[in-house]
Amino acid sequence: MDKRAAGEDAFKKAQRLWLASSILQQSLRAGSPSARSWEEQLKPLDREVSDVANAAGTDDAFILAVLSSIPKEALSRGVFPEEALKDRFVQVADSARKVAFIDEKGGSLLRYGFAYIMNMLVLRKHEIVPNEELKERPVDVESLSPFEVIDRARACMDKGDLLQAVQYLNLLNGAAGEVAKDWLKETILTLETKQAADAMLGYATALGTHGHPG
Repeated sequence: MDKRAAGEDAFKKAQRLWLASSILQQSLRAGSPSARSWEEQLKPLDREVSDVANAAGTDDAFILAVLSSIPKEALSRGVFPEEALKDRFVQVADSARKVAFIDEKGGSLLRYGFAYIMNMLVLRKHEIVPNEELKERPVDVESLSPFEVIDRARACMDKGDLLQAVQYLNLLNGAAGEVAKDWLKETILTLETKQAADAMLGYATALGTHGHPG
């Protein structure tokens, strides 16, 4: 009886942990319910994370380790949902293309004019990404122009691959890199938090499967 009771307790704990982790994931996806634009999507996650911690208890080393990996900014300020980041990306990509050939030192009006004209003339090829890159084979990133980098990031966003888009935009330098910097910071923050939430939900699911008293 004691063994069965212990099994039932473990199963109930797994259920509580799964529910709390699911709510955290939902908050990550939905953001602030009263938001009218992507700028207002931030929603602090401290309550949801606290619920996960309470469900796990103080003796679950895995959950404690994952919780400690969640950025503090995500708890106190919140993170942008992926849909908000996708909406914002469109503006960032367009702005980055317009200054793609401006270096870190800035440039004259003539150089800005040249960059703008190049943006208008160079066709976007974000639907054409070489198979080598799709298969994650080594790529000579030095050979990619800023336009190619931005268009590849756009192709990744079209497929919902934020991580790959981040990897591409991290290649940008100069004015284009400055334009993308804030979006990169926010997207990495969201991805780190989502990774933690996914890990905890998967862990809770496994606990429930293996710990079912029946």
